[in-house]
Amino acid sequence: MGMRRDEIRKRNLVNQILNRYEAGERDFSGSDLSRADLDDVSLQGAILNNADLSGASLMFANLEGANLRDADLSQADLPSCQIGDADFSGASFRDVIEMGDGNNVNLSGTDFRGACINECNLRNANFSGANVNGVAISQTSLDNANLADAYLSSAELSDVSFVADNLSSADFSNAELSDVSFTSADVSRTNFSNARFENVDLNEAIFWNTIMPDGSIVSNS
Repeated sequence: MGMRRDEIRKRNLVNQILNRYEAGERDFSGSDLSRADLDDVSLQGAILNNADLSGASLMFANLEGANLRDADLSQADLPSCQIGDADFSGASFRDVIEMGDGNNVNLSGTDFRGACINECNLRNANFSGANVNGVAISQTSLDNANLADAYLSSAELSDVSFVADNLSSADFSNAELSDVSFTSADVSRTNFSNARFENVDLNEAIFWNTIMPDGSIVSNS
């Protein structure tokens, strides 16, 4: 019964927010939308700073251009959710299973520990300073992205493109990389120590004090 009341309360809150959004309101900062059903919802350009979206379902939702700084999206369901140009800086994506495309999305300082990213377009994304420890990323484009100072230790990366990325001072230690392209990427001071490489392309990459898997330090400039 308690769970049923919570579902009704959450559904009413979602409807209230959608009605306010339709009326032109955009600021819903701090809203508790945990475990809410937001499938197919459009909150394009909405402000959801510090909102609790943990466990929420956002399948096919539109969050393009939205501001979700410091929001909690841990264990949220985000397949096919549109997040292009959104600002998630400082947000938590812990244990997220899937997420949608996000060209130009700001994910700086986010927590992606334990998340799974598959078949995504995250070109031009800003992951600077993000904690991506232990994340699994596959069949995903991160071309022209900024991952400076990002922490990807023990990550599992398969069929991922980092072409022309800024990866300076990023940490890939103990990561597993298979069919990964770093073509023309800046890997200055990047740490690949103890990483496992399989079909990794570093053609035309910029090396400067780069720590390779065998512990050697490489510079080409």
